[in-house]
Amino acid sequence: MRNKNKKEILTRENIKIDIKWLCHYKIKCLIIIFSVQLIILLLLSCFLFFDIVKAVKTLIALCIIVSFGISIMYVGCEITPLFKLLSELKNNSFQVKKDILFCIQKNDSKTSGLSWFVSKDLNHRLDKPYSLIFCSNDRYEVSKCKYYTWSANMQMTFEGIYHTSLQGDEFYLILVNKKIIMVYSTKLFELMD
Repeated sequence: MRNKNKKEILTRENIKIDIKWLCHYKIKCLIIIFSVQLIILLLLSCFLFFDIVKAVKTLIALCIIVSFGISIMYVGCEITPLFKLLSELKNNSFQVKKDILFCIQKNDSKTSGLSWFVSKDLNHRLDKPYSLIFCSNDRYEVSKCKYYTWSANMQMTFEGIYHTSLQGDEFYLILVNKKIIMVYSTKLFELMD
């Protein structure tokens, strides 16, 4: 049970642990997405061995090659920044600033047709149900995962962040290359220099 009056001490090492955990979680999600796409492409390639018209076989083969190429480019474009972020963590190259929560915005969850197969929206819509928008116009998209895993008292899911965040609350924003990569409510955490 949480002690509502006691704040958890937040250190740079704790911040690193959270960022590494979040990066590993996102990499795992990308690998799962790629694996599902690969299975679908392999199933589709089975049609190449059936006795069908040569033009249809050529069309199926072309679709497989193009889809596989797009999948590899998508995963590569998404995973590269995560590895870069992990390497920058070794140099303590993140900044901490305080900001006030302006609002919480629910992200759209509609998908159309088969666009999920190659769309960046799959990861965004399934993985980030809402955004925290701060007075400085910075935005943090909250992922569907556990947060603050190093903490014995303050571990929470994305829903916990949603329920403990109110407009006007002050947050520590963790920035790398001017982009928010993690947030901590000052109601729950006290930064140790």
